[in-house]
Amino acid sequence: MPTATARATLYAALLATPVLVLAQGSILPQQRDAAGNVMEPLGQVLIASETGPSGLYDCTRDGNWCVRVQPVAEEGDRPTVLEVLEKAPGPGKPHTYHVSIDVPQESELSLWP
Repeated sequence: MPTATARATLYAALLATPVLVLAQGSILPQQRDAAGNVMEPLGQVLIASETGPSGLYDCTRDGNWCVRVQPVAEEGDRPTVLEVLEKAPGPGKPHTYHVSIDVPQESELSLWP
């Protein structure tokens, strides 16, 4: 009887392994790809600044990097630009980069936090 229990436990562990591997990515706060690049989850932050950019951004936990889809100027236009903020060491306003992206007509530009 103990061998049947041990065998059942072993089979259950083997069957659960793929599920655990798939779940691991959503549990980790940071991930690295094969090249060693770090991918961090983004959280929404409301930035209110009189001297720099303001609005709702998706930022890394430390706040060193923030990004948002640039709002469109005219009604009916589709967003095609990402606005990226890089916090410089020390006081001062962050560096702002605007990244144009060629978005196919049937697609939509959005962030995947």
